[in-house]
Amino acid sequence: MKRSSETGGRRCGSRPSWCEGTVREFLNLSESQAALTRTKAALAVRLQRRRTALAWSQTELAQRIGSGQSRIAKLEAAHPSVSLELLVKALLATGASMAEIGAVVSTGDPEAPVRKRRPAPKRAKRRRRPAAPK
Repeated sequence: MKRSSETGGRRCGSRPSWCEGTVREFLNLSESQAALTRTKAALAVRLQRRRTALAWSQTELAQRIGSGQSRIAKLEAAHPSVSLELLVKALLATGASMAEIGAVVSTGDPEAPVRKRRPAPKRAKRRRRPAAPK
């Protein structure tokens, strides 16, 4: 295998028909584009798992969010035409919490555990001093 400036530093075999590299390199994505793609993919996986756990068909989920079955199929496949807004809307329709969605977005992991918020510490009530006599 050789590295070459022609291949952008990727390792290539003796045959020019293939090179080793990342998806980001292959698709020539910026870091922000790659992050968005990972986020959409993770949300899509989470959506499909939630829908199947509820034993809902794609058609049933589509009716709940006012969309079509083919759009749900594209959501679950993380199709480039799918918006994050529609992914979030579908996840919320399955009962996902904002904390759950946030965990997936922040980690890029569809299996990200949702951290429970700790309740705020209780503040001691301040006692009012009795008014001074006049």
